[in-house]
Amino acid sequence: MDLMGVFSDKLQNSLDDLTRKKNITEDDVKQTVKEIRLILLEADVNYSVAKNFCNVIREKALNEDVLKGLDPQEQIIKIVRDEMINLLEGDNELTFEENNIMMMVGLQGSGKTTTTGKLANFLRKKKRFKKPLLVACDIYRPAAIDQLVTLGKQLAVDVYLERDNTDVVEIASNARKFASENGHDLIIIDTAGRMHVDTELMDELKRLEEAFNPSETLLVLDGTVGQMAIEVADNFSQYVNITGLVFTKMDGDTRGGGVLSVKQTTGKDIKFLGVSEKLDGLEEFNPERVVSRILGMGDVLGLIEKAEELDTEENMKMAERMMEGNFDLNDFLKQINMLNKLGGLKGIMKMIPGMNKIDISGLDEKEIDKVKAIILSMTPEEREKPSILNAKRRIRIAKGSGTEVSDINRMIKGYDQMKKMMKSMGNMDMSNMDLNKMKNSNGFNNFLR
Repeated sequence: MDLMGVFSDKLQNSLDDLTRKKNITEDDVKQTVKEIRLILLEADVNYSVAKNFCNVIREKALNEDVLKGLDPQEQIIKIVRDEMINLLEGDNELTFEENNIMMMVGLQGSGKTTTTGKLANFLRKKKRFKKPLLVACDIYRPAAIDQLVTLGKQLAVDVYLERDNTDVVEIASNARKFASENGHDLIIIDTAGRMHVDTELMDELKRLEEAFNPSETLLVLDGTVGQMAIEVADNFSQYVNITGLVFTKMDGDTRGGGVLSVKQTTGKDIKFLGVSEKLDGLEEFNPERVVSRILGMGDVLGLIEKAEELDTEENMKMAERMMEGNFDLNDFLKQINMLNKLGGLKGIMKMIPGMNKIDISGLDEKEIDKVKAIILSMTPEEREKPSILNAKRRIRIAKGSGTEVSDINRMIKGYDQMKKMMKSMGNMDMSNMDLNKMKNSNGFNNFLR
């Protein structure tokens, strides 16, 4: 995920400038802290939070043991990392002590309904629940009910609705009875999205909470709104007991100030982040891993967790063929599909330590879709034996995939070079591999250019 994009890049650059210095002085520390404070404010972090955060960093970094110790640069980066984790730490896990009922609340446009579906999918995948039930309680917008129904069909999750009923408490009560009779072990109530903090609608939430006492009431917040998230969280908290927050739209260049501010200012813990528009684009909030990504330290555990969801045995066999240089275009297509499931090439590279130093701005992941179209336009024999692709076959494939023959030539060239590269990597010491050199290799570029 491209967590807080520009903010993350600026913060990394500021710390990189510090690490390039042979000796660090008090003035260097003060200048770096000043830059960090400006970066935080530009990211729309709450002023008081940014000020206190930087005061603590400055005080700890100016400690004589740090400045005169071994690797002062690394110690200062560690101080920044630890203090950022302190900003975000809390009770980040869901708990179901009272019952297996959840209530989703939020402003209109925050991504609440989509997050409701994603959450059911996530909890089922994690095997915390087997058969969740989504309850449509947005009685004011038929489109919201239709959206939830569509999500339910896509995820094979049941949706309970009563289009002609205007009593949300009665709808939810009937849904609970339906769940009991049909073996549902989790109820997630999707409430009406508010355009603003409306007293009448807030009272409706309060009545739902009093009637069902949900174990979790999650407030869904748009990650692009910055520190306005604090005001929204405070307003909702006046009416219902918000047990956790979900930030959506965290896959773009959002300023992200709300994420870094909200815990300190509201006391509410972040439970999840929406990291893509896909239905599996929801991940549990882990402060240490989030901070590691922000600081460009990668997230290997997150990558491993994503990989574990794939067909491990099949991927191991494919990896062996790749390292032996024996994989064909069918394998190539499977690798592309696996890449998409893991979050795309850019997403993966950001999760690998050290890869943040590589310029990936020129990578166009849309080219991957073009490659897929080309391969899918081939016959089974052509995929198994690309060497038989003569001019006539390439013209046919270009017409079938909506591409040019030059695109096919470039893809095959990149495939051949990547095949050779993977075979050579199978026999080399990865510890001393030059990542920039690999990224700039002809095979890598031809594949995506």
